[in-house]
Amino acid sequence: MKKIFFSLLIVGMLATLFTSTVLAGYTISATLYAGQNEVAGFVKIWNDVDNLYVQIQMKGGAGWCLNKSQVHVATSLGDIPQNKNGNPKPGQFDYKGSHGCSNGHTYVIPLESGWRDSSIPLFIAVHTVVTGPDGVEETGWAVRCGNLGATQFPGANWAAYLVFTPDAWN
Repeated sequence: MKKIFFSLLIVGMLATLFTSTVLAGYTISATLYAGQNEVAGFVKIWNDVDNLYVQIQMKGGAGWCLNKSQVHVATSLGDIPQNKNGNPKPGQFDYKGSHGCSNGHTYVIPLESGWRDSSIPLFIAVHTVVTGPDGVEETGWAVRCGNLGATQFPGANWAAYLVFTPDAWN
């Protein structure tokens, strides 16, 4: 009887582990462009039951490093801080940090109740200040699928945003 109990217990634990891993959400990937046309790194976004994760990873082997980053998450593009011309204001983004020329950083952002609805997309702006292999500091923005024009802010600069829908299973 003990063997059956422990066998069922182990199977149950493995099923729970497998289910929580599989249903933990999905990941979108984006390219981090510096100076509009240089690939400086990548951004990955995913969620679990409690948090949204925004991971910035630099192409360190190619000589890129992350100096500063700013991230903002909203349920509409209009809720990302912008000036009257429609250009984003990274200094007013909710999440920001200085990273001292690092290889990357991951933001762990608590999922707000309105963000858990899989029918409501999240608009996420990821802005960086990076240093390139030539030692020159550049501005960077995360762009999905290399299509800058499809997700640009309405202003006159090249700033971009991403769209992410948290997994409905969470």
